[in-house]
Amino acid sequence: MKMTLKMKKIVTLSLILIVSSFALLGLAGVFTPKETPAPVITNLESVIREGHYSEYLSMYQEEFGTDDPFVVEAVDFVLPLGEFLEPDQLSYEWVSDSSITLNVAIDTEGLYFIHIKYMSLSDSHIPIGLSIRLNGEEDSPYYEASQITLPTLWTEAEETLGVDRYGNDVSVTQKTFDVDQDIVLRDAQRLYQDGLSFYLPSGDNTIEIEKISGELSLKQVRIEPKKTYVNYETYSLSAEDSASSIVRIEAEESLYRNSSTIARGVSRDPLVEPFSMTKLKLNVLGTDSYDVSGDAATWEAGIESAGWYYITLKTQILRQNASIYKTLYVNGEIPFEEAKHLVFSYSRDWQNLSLKTLDGEPLKIYLEPGDLISLEVDSSLFVRVVEKLRMMTAEMSQMGLDVTKLTRNNTDQGIDWEMLDYFPDLNIVLSRWIDELDEVNQVLRALYGFSNDAQIIRDMEAAISKIEKVQDDVNELPRRLTLLSTGSSSAVQLISNQLDNILKQPQVLDAIFLHTDLDAVPDPNPNFFINFRVFFARFFLSFVDQSYSDQASSEELEIWVNRSRQYVDLLQKITDDQFTSQSGIKVKISLINDDGKLLLANSANQQPDAALGISAWIPNEYGMRGMLYDMSQAEGFSDVIDVYNPEQLIPMTYDGKLFGLPETENFFVMFYRKDILEELDLEVPNTWQDVLDMLPVLRRYGMSFYIPLSSSSA
Repeated sequence: MKMTLKMKKIVTLSLILIVSSFALLGLAGVFTPKETPAPVITNLESVIREGHYSEYLSMYQEEFGTDDPFVVEAVDFVLPLGEFLEPDQLSYEWVSDSSITLNVAIDTEGLYFIHIKYMSLSDSHIPIGLSIRLNGEEDSPYYEASQITLPTLWTEAEETLGVDRYGNDVSVTQKTFDVDQDIVLRDAQRLYQDGLSFYLPSGDNTIEIEKISGELSLKQVRIEPKKTYVNYETYSLSAEDSASSIVRIEAEESLYRNSSTIARGVSRDPLVEPFSMTKLKLNVLGTDSYDVSGDAATWEAGIESAGWYYITLKTQILRQNASIYKTLYVNGEIPFEEAKHLVFSYSRDWQNLSLKTLDGEPLKIYLEPGDLISLEVDSSLFVRVVEKLRMMTAEMSQMGLDVTKLTRNNTDQGIDWEMLDYFPDLNIVLSRWIDELDEVNQVLRALYGFSNDAQIIRDMEAAISKIEKVQDDVNELPRRLTLLSTGSSSAVQLISNQLDNILKQPQVLDAIFLHTDLDAVPDPNPNFFINFRVFFARFFLSFVDQSYSDQASSEELEIWVNRSRQYVDLLQKITDDQFTSQSGIKVKISLINDDGKLLLANSANQQPDAALGISAWIPNEYGMRGMLYDMSQAEGFSDVIDVYNPEQLIPMTYDGKLFGLPETENFFVMFYRKDILEELDLEVPNTWQDVLDMLPVLRRYGMSFYIPLSSSSA
């Protein structure tokens, strides 16, 4: 059969498309060999920050006590004046912001940890806050001891997910999960995995615990020495193996979480369950959450028989060329030493990652029916790195401030500065910063385990490069402060931008497998044919799916909203659940990305019934043209207007008619550089006269006081 010219063109075009697709995939690195990461646990030398826990540990040379646990039951608490417990009461309902005191007898002096058994009574998203003071001291022994937090456990309020009008899953509300917790007191950022320790001399001691926020039922406090764990080899001899099965647990369906911010996310991958060809399913955990140190999710092991199980995560690591760390708990306890720092390394695709040692040895965990498995984000290995970088940025900022004071911020090219006359150790300090940043990078490379650098390390290298440019000619430092300490691309800014990222451990979880056969887990990624089928099915279905039609029916109120897609979806969900269900009035909320569309819609007589998120000038401008309804004529107007200040309504009023209402109310706050005010011996201003009085001093050193005069000038 002879090919026609049209058929030849189609075949040629198809071949070009196929070759181009493979070329693009090659450029994207799809066909490049995958690197096998080799992370190694290492750390910097101890970094001491004045007034912080690191200094406290150094002061007592990490001399941990050895006494048996000292238990204080609720009936033995010294309660606030006027409060008491009956002898048979097992807990203290701590609802007032007050303090309780514990009397503790210690035989061997040293550092001890405080464990508490409690149940949260708080339904607030703000964690319970505590402060610790010892032996009658007015202040906490170090900063972290004044900022202790206790988590409230959260679970999903509904067993099944709701759907929006388009058929997509919508986030469910969360409620508190009321159960006793037995934890060691930790810092607010939960960076110290073992908890916070407190030095107690031998003899009688008093521990005062002040509650700053939240409510709890406190049942017991224990003073314990530092906990030690057996190694995996010893742990693996503790029971016999008898199980043989595989169980899949959906990661997003956790029993509870210790933070209300841990939420489900969406993946459209064909092998992520549950899957839909056209709808968005909340089928994973951790796309935008579950990455902060101390965040933990807990699942019930749905096994039928006790035994030794491999635990495999179907997961994606979101940070390129990096590894993240988690801690395993079984029934609230770390089972063995190696479970404290479990590593999961980056790959482009979904992975089945079994819990392993750093040497790659698979770990088997002894589980019984009903056991609870928890995975906690572990940033403890990065604490010293972050502390070192914070100290360095503080030193660099101080150097920049000292130079500014010297030069009065004068960058005149005609002035020759001999910086070594004023800062004799300048070259030594710059070299030390370079060496310390290089040391930080070496630690990060070891912890990440990749030969190619992550973005965090690349930013550290860029900071080194900027410091080296300063070192090339230190006399130019007054004109090169943007390289060191000021501006959005300075070394200080590059380092500061990554401080939070270093501590974050982003990971997405689809499923957790409990299995006895190491190779029994199904492949995590779809093959070419599955991807091909799903791609074309979605393509053709997009022509027939009318879920997202912009047209509202005649029975619906049509509201246009100039905000983000997430905001609009949530507003539609709340409206359907609360307003429509009660009033019977249907509302269709549509997203617009430009409020200028309102004018065009009015010209075409296709305007909505109401609009939200629009510019403040639009109600007045459109109202005077007769486009808008006078809201002062609406029923119940006087009740609504009472919540607003009259000044807020002026921009929306014309000719005695009101054409809009403010959605939000914002205000300005004053923030200031403590280091600058301390260096210049200035007080924080309380009045405008105070500001005027300090301006001459600021101007003398080339500084000023920023005041926002309008939305476009200052």
